[in-house]
Amino acid sequence: LGALCILTRYAGLFVVPLGVLILLTPRTIAWRQRLFVSFIYLAVISAGIAGWLVRNYAVSGTVMGERAPSSVSLDANLRQAGLVAGGWFVSLEVASQRLLAFLLTVAVIALAWLLLASALKNVRSLLAVVKESSRASLEYSALLYSLCCVVWLVASSSVIAIDPINDRLLSPVFVPSLLLVLLAAERSLRVLQRPKPLFLVLMATLGLAAVGSFTQTTQIWQAHRSEGSRYTSREWRQSPTLAFCRTMPADRLVFTNAPDLLYFATGIRAQLSPRWRYYRSSRTVPGALDAFRRSIRAAGGSVILVWLGEENRTFLYSLEQLQTLFSVTPVAELEDGGVYVVSERER
Repeated sequence: LGALCILTRYAGLFVVPLGVLILLTPRTIAWRQRLFVSFIYLAVISAGIAGWLVRNYAVSGTVMGERAPSSVSLDANLRQAGLVAGGWFVSLEVASQRLLAFLLTVAVIALAWLLLASALKNVRSLLAVVKESSRASLEYSALLYSLCCVVWLVASSSVIAIDPINDRLLSPVFVPSLLLVLLAAERSLRVLQRPKPLFLVLMATLGLAAVGSFTQTTQIWQAHRSEGSRYTSREWRQSPTLAFCRTMPADRLVFTNAPDLLYFATGIRAQLSPRWRYYRSSRTVPGALDAFRRSIRAAGGSVILVWLGEENRTFLYSLEQLQTLFSVTPVAELEDGGVYVVSERER
């Protein structure tokens, strides 16, 4: 299963240290046996992905695709991870409203103050709950899984230019995080039933979080139902540029700033327009324009460029930059993009 996680998405590499930590944890097993089982675990994962990595190197000359240094700092990625995870439990749209934001802030401050007061009065009881929680295998596994995944993703995004920290990237952490929140709430309610103010404040905080999550889910559902999302949105389904592309001949070499969208909407297999730097990195791509010129010559002196204005991919040469470097002749300029014939400038 660990090898399948990695083959599905390289971000799944966090299952390697996660599995080793879980196998090394049980104190009832001799440490030599734990080391041996951990070695077997690593060997099985390595065998599962070795063939794919060899294939990658044979096809692209890289083991896991091209990698460039990230332009996003560790601090920025940590803040983004906190915003994403916090948005799962408290709707950022709801929290932006002044009244609910004020109520939520008051509830959190009151809960923190009452927890501190309760802790000072009943230290032994709270320590017993913490000790019991730390020994629960379910809670331990969920916490360890969440920490390994978040640490790996944040560190990777800070070192390597990968996708930004967002809901999609952190989605494997949602279920264990929700489980931890519910378990913590259940334990807190069990311990704090007697101090009525503390109990009421905790219930109010959980209620606000539930209202925020429900509101956010409802808004997302309504938006997806009425407008669609991303490439299935009404905007792209009714795009004049994409409609024009469906009428183009299929025998031309096509470049575009959104090859995935163009293929999804029209079935045209296009190449990515020239990059001036790597995705989410400040490192420039050497030889990108020379490779584009060679493609133009191989295609008989000109290629088709489909430019979709709403797809703002800043790591690509912009349309204006390409117009200064090449001969770009408009075929159709539409409200959301355009289609052009690109050839080399005459010297």
